[in-house]
Amino acid sequence: MTIFADDSFRILTVVDSQRLTPFMQRLRFTGTGLHRFNTLKNLHVRLYFSKQNKSFNCNLPATKNAAEHTDAFAVRYYTIRAIDPDSGFIDIDFVLHEDAGPGCSFARNARPGALCGMSGPCGLGMKPAKNYLLAGDETALPAIARICENLPGDVNGQIFLRAENCRYDIVAPPGMQICWLPRSTVSPAKFIEHVGGAAMETAASTNDYFLWLANAFSQWQDFRDKLSVLSKKRYLNACYWRDDMTTSH
Repeated sequence: MTIFADDSFRILTVVDSQRLTPFMQRLRFTGTGLHRFNTLKNLHVRLYFSKQNKSFNCNLPATKNAAEHTDAFAVRYYTIRAIDPDSGFIDIDFVLHEDAGPGCSFARNARPGALCGMSGPCGLGMKPAKNYLLAGDETALPAIARICENLPGDVNGQIFLRAENCRYDIVAPPGMQICWLPRSTVSPAKFIEHVGGAAMETAASTNDYFLWLANAFSQWQDFRDKLSVLSKKRYLNACYWRDDMTTSH
């Protein structure tokens, strides 16, 4: 792992914690110099969590060879759900997995005053289009919600969400239809078939479209194969997590 000084590393402090749904926890952080992160071109940030009950060392990521410090902190990728750089706060929503990784554990236990590190922003965002298709599981909800809030009001498209017992609030433009697909009744294979078919229909019906998908590694692979016939400029297919390690939300 390499971390550079120009990656805008800083310390964040938890000021509030809110359970949004049975599986989603929102933490509000305060920090300084947050204007860099107020962009939709890069939706994600790296969060650094202390390991082994050690105090958070503010100087760790200053080195260009952070591998020597991997026993002290863990790094995971998350989406900024909301940001107000002038007021100095960032909201990040954490999926609460049964097999808790470092990010999930931090979110479950964080109290006001808890510290973590952040750098970035990183990852790719949306491209301008008149027609969109967005799809993902619980881990993609924060990104999809933020994307929807910032889309122009006259766009059209579909949003497919594979999630269970969800009361997560997503406000989309009037022309965007939201389809909730319960995890308990919609298998990964059915989800891939459903979304893949809709993606091909979108691509066939217009030249002005963009597809955004974020799922587990296995679904990422299947979508990669299905979307391979399309121009890479027309879609973003992201792997947000895998069974053996929670790499993002």
